[in-house]
Amino acid sequence: MNKNILFTASSLKSAAALLPIACQMGSELRNYVHFALMSRSGIDIDELRAVNGVDESCHVIFHGKQPSLRLTSTSPEMS
Repeated sequence: MNKNILFTASSLKSAAALLPIACQMGSELRNYVHFALMSRSGIDIDELRAVNGVDESCHVIFHGKQPSLRLTSTSPEMS
């Protein structure tokens, strides 16, 4: 059985709302919780974690993948 859970956010506002939920799930140590930020924002994962108060106690695997066309994308979901 696959125990991976992926949270993904397309904006910093969404990331701020989802990070506490992801960290709570990760702290239960029942699943492998992943978090990916897909945004045009230039923020890196370490800065995102610091701004949102996420420390080492958050058992989440972070992925800093951003679309390669993030600066030229016109999709409103990517702002």
